[in-house]
Amino acid sequence: MGRKRRGIPAAAILVLTVLACQAIWCCGIVAMIAPGPGEDTVLVSTTVPPQLDCTALVEAVETIQADPYDESIPLDRELQTALRETCAANDVPLSLALGLIEVESGFDPEIVSPKGAYGLCQLNPKYFPTDLSPSENIAAGIGWLGELLEQHEDTAAALRAYDLGHDDGDRKFADAVLAAAGEWGAG
Repeated sequence: MGRKRRGIPAAAILVLTVLACQAIWCCGIVAMIAPGPGEDTVLVSTTVPPQLDCTALVEAVETIQADPYDESIPLDRELQTALRETCAANDVPLSLALGLIEVESGFDPEIVSPKGAYGLCQLNPKYFPTDLSPSENIAAGIGWLGELLEQHEDTAAALRAYDLGHDDGDRKFADAVLAAAGEWGAG
């Protein structure tokens, strides 16, 4: 189930390439690659006066930077935003949060365990309201994980406490989450 995080999606690379070409033109530099003697590639460049307004370019780059949507993460744009914001607010590495969600729910926001734990983060209804939206489920679950990481100062112990309610030394759940987190990279 683990999908390796691949960095920048292909569509963003294409957009960034086009924008980089426009930036070169916008800044007054024309560059082209031409075959040289013996079929070697030679970079030919020249400076020309700027002829384009770069405002649109800057705005497009800011939009891409503000929207780090990653197609390899099986969550929609809204949930990815909620996850990134919650991770940042609670000092939880994104890869660890993704590993937790993958192990707990397989990224299914509607899943309910036989014991009644529900949603992406498999929240226990004894401690969390049952009417949380998927975004709220992420905020509550990853927020709680952040508190446990701070309290335990050991990731495996915090994960076991997340799963069981306290750390009893068993590391099966923690090992599964950490393995899944490793598949998601340093996110």
